[in-house]
Amino acid sequence: MKINKILLLGGTGEAAKISNIITQNFPRISIINSLAGLTKKPKDQSGKIISGGFGGELGLRDFIINQNINLIIDATHPFAKKISQSAFAAGKKHNVPCLHLRRRPWDLGNYRKVIIVKDMESAAKIIKTSATRVFVTTGTRNLEVFKNFKNVWFLIRFLETPLSIPLIKNHKVLIGS
Repeated sequence: MKINKILLLGGTGEAAKISNIITQNFPRISIINSLAGLTKKPKDQSGKIISGGFGGELGLRDFIINQNINLIIDATHPFAKKISQSAFAAGKKHNVPCLHLRRRPWDLGNYRKVIIVKDMESAAKIIKTSATRVFVTTGTRNLEVFKNFKNVWFLIRFLETPLSIPLIKNHKVLIGS
């Protein structure tokens, strides 16, 4: 199979690097970088950039067909499970290979202070009773769970300046990667 058009599901630094490497080394391959739309100023990357969702698996299937995509590279954030599942299913349905890049999992070793939670609400319950200083790197979504915390200080990291500052009493915002 000859690869001439790639859909790169990105939004990560790794995806930007992949896009640039492919464009520099394989100039005949067309690349479409798909971003979720959460980042207003994406990192410099080669190829066409589209932003926003596809409308689920069916929308992604239509996009693959309409754009004549013959390779999907999933270099999304590890927590972007839905788009990864949709990409795999759409690729399988239309016989388009899907390369899913995974980051190496954290090796926590014997570090016993790590508590794994299923969502932000669960994290908030634990933080409220056991923490005084918290570093948050989840982006802008779901930060409202921390808005009524009185005795906890938050350092909140965003990749870019958010449209609005979170309504958290004690915090400092850090911008950048």
